[in-house]
Amino acid sequence: MAATGWQPYSVHVGDTYISYKPLLATLPGVSAPPPSVLFPGSFNPMHAGHVLLARVAEELRQQPVAFEISVTNVDKPPLAGETVR
Repeated sequence: MAATGWQPYSVHVGDTYISYKPLLATLPGVSAPPPSVLFPGSFNPMHAGHVLLARVAEELRQQPVAFEISVTNVDKPPLAGETVR
């Protein structure tokens, strides 16, 4: 997989892998300060636009961004519990 650009803590978007490692510090259970920048959404499916917007927000605010995942969304089917984890 490494030959395709895969790396730990990355998401496959189109033909590329995009790292979300800088965003991991915002996950619950990780010893980090609570996030001051929340990016809410269903992220179903996660795509390059989500990652790009989060990176731009991090640069502008100079603070980590946390994804706040909506398990239910009126426009999309509910996410299964194992998908959210």
